[in-house]
Amino acid sequence: MDWARCFSPGREEDLFPPLPTTSLKKFTYKKLRKATGKFNAGNRIGEDTYKGTLRRGLHINPPVADRDAPKTMEVIVRNLSRGLQPGDLPKCLNEIKKLEKISHPNLVHLVGYCAEPDRRRENRAYCFLVFDLVKNGSAHDRLLDYEKPHKPLAWERRIRIAIQTGLALEHLHEHGVMYRTFGSRCVLLDEELNVKLSYAVFPKLNVYKTIADLHKEADPTLTPESITMFLSRAPELFTSYSTTKENDVWGFGIFLCELLMGKPLSSAPDQETPVLDVLMKCFSDRSIMETSMDPRLIRGEQRFYDPATVLKMVTIAGMCLQKRPEARPSMKQINKLLDKISESKVEYVDEELESFDH
Repeated sequence: MDWARCFSPGREEDLFPPLPTTSLKKFTYKKLRKATGKFNAGNRIGEDTYKGTLRRGLHINPPVADRDAPKTMEVIVRNLSRGLQPGDLPKCLNEIKKLEKISHPNLVHLVGYCAEPDRRRENRAYCFLVFDLVKNGSAHDRLLDYEKPHKPLAWERRIRIAIQTGLALEHLHEHGVMYRTFGSRCVLLDEELNVKLSYAVFPKLNVYKTIADLHKEADPTLTPESITMFLSRAPELFTSYSTTKENDVWGFGIFLCELLMGKPLSSAPDQETPVLDVLMKCFSDRSIMETSMDPRLIRGEQRFYDPATVLKMVTIAGMCLQKRPEARPSMKQINKLLDKISESKVEYVDEELESFDH
């Protein structure tokens, strides 16, 4: 393909050719900017991620089956443009082609993409992925945002979320897709609270920070959000740009802790204290376990969780949080261990059942 002609003047839609595919829709930057209200802060739902509304294609004589279909569709728009140059666009398209082939019940559906040079700045380019909107928010919202009026996740639901997330993450790893910093914001939940993992990341194309920036991030302002981001980042990422499956395994270990505790593993990040030591201290015996568990799973004397299963999940999380990347298990190994954890049941009386998501 003659990439040079892609940058010649012409209609905005012609600035970059569509992928040789029949399933993904190519969007222009102009259309995505309009869909998100010019990337309005009110539509921001995560780092470089926005909620948007797109008009469906209108036809003069649409098929009868399509005439009653909604005229708009709600989407998630993920901006992958930071630090991107026109010469990176062929790599972007190759990565998008890989993502198109990935399909799993617990992955969010990829609708389309945008990949085009910035007409105003010669050394900049745009790359966006467009996904179906998953309307029930993220596991982060359910677990760590106490201000939102959600019912607490029931114990059985948390086990299922852990299992579904593990399977989806293993599937991504098998296809060479890695996050670098996996966290609970990536775990979206559909109307029935099934996992729909968001996977809109191209870490190898977005290496634009310096080592000094990484060290600066190691001392965040102590807000709940920055603490969570700090802990989700594997230790090796503060000194290198490694993008490995082991990075994600660390983040999955932190996610398991959040499912149990309903809060960040530590209220004050401290690089001198290994995260694994903090985890063990929180669950060293049953009395300490009860103070560490999500308080929404406790009603007076009633404990709406299974202590034996908690200890098994803590053990798995501990394996994920080994400081040396090579000591961490693969997601395939982790999922074999999660398979052995039955969805342990706890007893609910009717009025208590109504206060949980089931």
